[in-house]
Amino acid sequence: MQKYFSFPAFIEGDNYLSLQIYQANIFEAKNDYQLDLAETKLAIVLSKKLGKKLSVQFYVPLIYAWGGFMDRFIDKFHKTFNFPDGGRGLFAYDRIIYLVGEKEFLYGNTFTGTGEPEIFLSLKGKSTTVRFGTKIPLGKNGFRSFKPAIYGGTSYKAPFNHGFLKAEVGLVLISSPQELKSWFAGLNIVLRFKKVELRYIFNTSPYKSGNMSHIANAVSLGFDLGKGFTAGFVEDLAPYDTSADFTLFLTKKINL
Repeated sequence: MQKYFSFPAFIEGDNYLSLQIYQANIFEAKNDYQLDLAETKLAIVLSKKLGKKLSVQFYVPLIYAWGGFMDRFIDKFHKTFNFPDGGRGLFAYDRIIYLVGEKEFLYGNTFTGTGEPEIFLSLKGKSTTVRFGTKIPLGKNGFRSFKPAIYGGTSYKAPFNHGFLKAEVGLVLISSPQELKSWFAGLNIVLRFKKVELRYIFNTSPYKSGNMSHIANAVSLGFDLGKGFTAGFVEDLAPYDTSADFTLFLTKKINL
């Protein structure tokens, strides 16, 4: 689920190419699963206008999973402020482990591959954008599910858009037709003040029972660096799902 925290669900504009780099630290140790790795991801997003109100978006993620370098810093940060660490300090730093249920996904020290590409259609109104999409299922290996999914969502720009402060609310429903229980809903609330963007993200869990069934929520802070560059971070909040606990991102938007 970590990609739903890092992927900007509603990118402004119709004709653009966006290159997005994410460095995420992922750690969760439960009875049903254990994830301990870093994910470096280059996401390519291409948006093309098809008509006055209709546009299409293509999303292709390239993934590099490895031990990472942030475990030690995050552990020290938690101890400094007496934050719960979920048992991170009991495990070796900078390793790659991927265990879900009885299935074990291990790739030695690294994994390099392509995530599942996605395609969206967006219908834009005066203050509302409606988006539908699907993903192209690839081989199942822990980073790819080999299951189709259907996306549906909408964003609404709040009416107090007066230049110095802008707001946006987005709702999304994600479902897998192969498993009727494999669905969850998400909420995005975005506030923009000049060149700063604050985002709150909430997701229900696609897992209906066991230790994997938790809501997931996070906050994101982004800074407009100019010339199409945006940098920031995403911080996961308790209670934790299988989302990345901390993510750094840098994006570049090129208008076409």
